[in-house]
Amino acid sequence: MSIQLRLQTYSQTEFEVAFLLELLYPLSRTSMNEKDILDKQGYNLIEKIVKDGWGTLYKSLYVPLGLQVLVRVFNENLSSSDDAWTLMMAEIQAWARLRHPRIIQVLDWGREEGASFLVTELPKGAPLFVSANSLGDEETREKCFLEVMEAVEAARRWGVIHLGLGRSNIWIESNGDAQVGDFGFFYVSREFPKVGECDDTFLSPEQKDEAWRVGPSTDVYSLGLLYAWMFFGEKESQRMADGSFEIAQSSSRLPVLMRALDPSPLARYKTAGELKEAMGFDLGQPAEDTYRDCPLCRLKAQIAREQLEKEPMWEKRTNFAFWVAVGVLAALTIIVWLIALS
Repeated sequence: MSIQLRLQTYSQTEFEVAFLLELLYPLSRTSMNEKDILDKQGYNLIEKIVKDGWGTLYKSLYVPLGLQVLVRVFNENLSSSDDAWTLMMAEIQAWARLRHPRIIQVLDWGREEGASFLVTELPKGAPLFVSANSLGDEETREKCFLEVMEAVEAARRWGVIHLGLGRSNIWIESNGDAQVGDFGFFYVSREFPKVGECDDTFLSPEQKDEAWRVGPSTDVYSLGLLYAWMFFGEKESQRMADGSFEIAQSSSRLPVLMRALDPSPLARYKTAGELKEAMGFDLGQPAEDTYRDCPLCRLKAQIAREQLEKEPMWEKRTNFAFWVAVGVLAALTIIVWLIALS
């Protein structure tokens, strides 16, 4: 609550107390339970960076090593759901396997006494929503965008799709160096966004209405909007999402953007690597594509099997009876059709 709102609702004495608490305890809006739990783990919260659909991001200090880190405290509804947290751990473990200079490194995670958290290295620079206006010339912006594409493509080669690129998980230095985090969190809720929400500015059509299955081309759409947002502004990027490309008519990359932002996932570039090539960036030494050996896919398949085993027997029988009825009906239809032809 802002100081102005406090002034409207408190007496003078109450306002003075609230003002002092705001100055002395800037993290007072974090519950003592969360702070106590993180203290037990050795983490002292220093500064709140941003609150988004998944929780709150803090600059923190890991006391045993005197190391500054990034701590995300997840929302209560995520922490309280066993199924959601199991799936979240699968996503975090898959992200933790990634080793790339443009991907933020996972250090620790945990769930205790109703609070769950994730710890990563503290990236250099600032989140995109803070640093976008200080990126400088077009060359610096291109370097930033190129490095984000490289991070997304490197993760894709290990079977990890981002699905939630946003202004709070892309970190930018003044020279344009970029790092990306929060890989795969979209998958935590199969019925998005009941468990958590990400920055919907860059969400694809299939993430909003589930008309198509998500995949690597989903990240291509988000990257296309990110490029438009960085080079043409927020209003124009929204117009491009709605199908208007007037502001980009003078851009040599207009055909590339039009394909990247196609509403149909099948019509887009398949991967961030293809988008990078289409934009004319130097591809460099191609890495071995290990997408077929997908650790995240194996983890999710295991979780799906475990959830199926937990499914009540009556639901299994109902589903089985339904498909048997469908099969019998189809067989009868074919028999009647053959009799009619004869």
